[in-house]
Amino acid sequence: MLDASPRWVSHHWPDGSVFYDRQTGATHALSPLAAEVLALPASARYDAAQAADAIASLLSLPCSPELADNVSQALDQLRRIELI
Repeated sequence: MLDASPRWVSHHWPDGSVFYDRQTGATHALSPLAAEVLALPASARYDAAQAADAIASLLSLPCSPELADNVSQALDQLRRIELI
């Protein structure tokens, strides 16, 4: 019988999020930035430059190289743990 429950269970706080993977039993803590990247629309979430621009826009900041690098690292984490 297939498990009809979703793979991920999550809990969110102002300073980050935690995701529990029912498939592997692993728990993953996300930084606030990674959680914001995950919350972006799919059209922006999968491309580092678009994601950095979207996050900069949300924060009313210019898209600096440092922000772009941090967003790229957040995307790497999200891919590694298979949230995207």
